[in-house]
Amino acid sequence: MTGMNNPAKSGLQLAIGHASLTGPRERNEDFCGVATPEGQELENKGVIAAVADGIGGHLGGREASEYTVRGLLSDYFATPDTWGVPRAIETVTTALNRWVIAEGSRNAELSGMATTLSVLVLRGRRFYTAHIGDSRIYRQQEGRLQQMTVDHTWEHPELNNVLSRAIGLDPRVLLDFADGELAVNDRFLLVSDGVWGILPDALMAEVLLDHPDPQAAAAALTSLALAQGGHDNATAVVVDVLGLPPASLRDSLESAASLPLPHRLKVGHELDGLIVEEVLHDSRETLLYRVRNPRNSQQLVLKTLQPAMEGDQGAIAALLMEEWRAKRVVSPFFPSTT
Repeated sequence: MTGMNNPAKSGLQLAIGHASLTGPRERNEDFCGVATPEGQELENKGVIAAVADGIGGHLGGREASEYTVRGLLSDYFATPDTWGVPRAIETVTTALNRWVIAEGSRNAELSGMATTLSVLVLRGRRFYTAHIGDSRIYRQQEGRLQQMTVDHTWEHPELNNVLSRAIGLDPRVLLDFADGELAVNDRFLLVSDGVWGILPDALMAEVLLDHPDPQAAAAALTSLALAQGGHDNATAVVVDVLGLPPASLRDSLESAASLPLPHRLKVGHELDGLIVEEVLHDSRETLLYRVRNPRNSQQLVLKTLQPAMEGDQGAIAALLMEEWRAKRVVSPFFPSTT
């Protein structure tokens, strides 16, 4: 088990386990890895975990999966800190994809090699996933196991095990991205199809609940998949969230940037339980309303962007920055921000 128990209780605290078994196959073409930086790099980049399942060629499957995971875990940390997680991962995987295709064309023993790739990044109080192929990422909360990725396989019954997307299949990499807020006691599971293809989701959830230690959970899942008759390599990475840092400006920006803007409000309209009583200001970019909380009759001022600013990341960031700064001003001469 890899532990990340930051002595400063305010830091991101994780416990990580991983296991990868060859099974009856001649070689293990799966590969998994986790990078757990410290200090400023942890704050800027977060922790990254990945599972890949290689295919093709005499030695190509393992070459593709290992090179892709190792390359991603290394090069991700070399991208600019100003880049968002999706941009960083997409840029790195695009370069890795070119290498896999080029090597497969150049070396006959690696011909046709490709690999799935499922990636989890935990940074601050948020998670990010990137995915291509048919390995999977799950999230377990309060005992419920939720699949977070979609398998990229052909829908035809005779081709349902054939990948429609993977690293090395096409010059253009088309990754699925998702993100969301973390919670303490979240458990994430990254698995190859050698595990989920044998163990139903309900059984995987049961195994995770029966093994609180992430290393024991990863080992149990892979061993059980083979014991249940699995003929493929079996790989699992389990990541437990033990503690979270305080909310940062970046977390606030990223979590709020995807929220929809309200339509233009009129007197009497209600938004989040607040009643609009007057339009105080109507500019090109922003709207200012006087609102009332009907539960306690408290008078408040509500500021939002014009509906036409939907998708304008600069305007959204500026408004959120304004809120972030206002919440940090403590003065009897300055209005409080809720």
